[in-house]
Amino acid sequence: MKLYVAIQRFLNKNWVHYIVLFFILISIVAVIASSFEEMSRYRLALFGITYISSFVFLLEYAARIRASPSSDEKCY
Repeated sequence: MKLYVAIQRFLNKNWVHYIVLFFILISIVAVIASSFEEMSRYRLALFGITYISSFVFLLEYAARIRASPSSDEKCY
């Protein structure tokens, strides 16, 4: 089996979608919360959440690029 097919099957699983959705939501909450002065004592943790979320997004994006067949390969 081609590697891109295996990666595509992995990325199409429901639990992968839920994990990415979780990181999208938690990233939005962390960015919004870090803008409030009352949350200044948690700012380092909120930035950490944002960076971890960004890394997860980077991994997903790289996997999706790797999962796409190249133009010289035939897709069946």
